[in-house]
Amino acid sequence: MSKDILVFTADVEDAGIRLDAFIGMNTEDLSRSYAVKLIEDGFVSVNKNTVFSKKLKLSQGDEVCVSIPQTHDFDVTPEDISLD
Repeated sequence: MSKDILVFTADVEDAGIRLDAFIGMNTEDLSRSYAVKLIEDGFVSVNKNTVFSKKLKLSQGDEVCVSIPQTHDFDVTPEDISLD
């Protein structure tokens, strides 16, 4: 199973911003709430250390890596059942 990995570096204006907000601001396709889920599930690291707290405040130069797990495609087949 492959994952997409996004890497960001916090600039001087990002210093003091919470991790979840930083991820939400730097990704078009990820909501802040999904960023929280990724953090809590261990898919986010800061400076090569896995982080589980969305409240972590970033410092200038911090490297943030976000691993996006691959989604599963489900094969849904209708079943003929009696409604009587």
